Amino acid sequence: MIESHGGRRPLARLWKASSRAAKVVAIVTTLLSGAVGAVTIVRWLKHTSAHFSDVELSGSLPGETWKVADLSQYDWLQGDWCYPTLPGFRSRFRVMAGSLQRQNMSTAPDKFVTEWVSTNVHISNRGLLRLDYEAKVWPISFVDATPGHPTEWRENERYPQDDGSARPGNKRLALSCSQCVVSRDGMTYSCH
Repeated sequence: MIESHGGRRPLARLWKASSRAAKVVAIVTTLLSGAVGAVTIVRWLKHTSAHFSDVELSGSLPGETWKVADLSQYDWLQGDWCYPTLPGFRSRFRVMAGSLQRQNMSTAPDKFVTEWVSTNVHISNRGLLRLDYEAKVWPISFVDATPGHPTEWRENERYPQDDGSARPGNKRLALSCSQCVVSRDGMTYSCH
């Protein structure tokens, strides 16, 4: 081995570094050798980068920033939700293949059941969930949940204004159909 001034071995370090680089190149080449590997890597990179970077979304309020939400941030929505101000109406949520889906139904005045609709879920810097429906069959929903109260939340839409700002709509209370009871007069409720 040739030693340089100061007792270092630059050729030995260079050899070791090039050996590591060759291993990395071999791994990447193996992964990229098939179209499936390349597609998998591209999907992973898109998915990973989206979770760490802010996303600009229309209808945002001043100071609001958004990121793609992780399953752990919205899977608590799974189940049936009743709306005390909309008698007979309920929404159901489920997670299928990592995607949150919603179905609406009503028993009055006209009975109906919608198809399951997939959503894109974002979370704001304030903890607000944004449900953007892929089929564009419903307006974008904003879900505001109070930490420690997994049986209730409030939902509203937002309306774009001519100046580019957004005006929030009225919030509707949603309660877990299986864990909450509304009083007969509709003025109070309790959840367990």
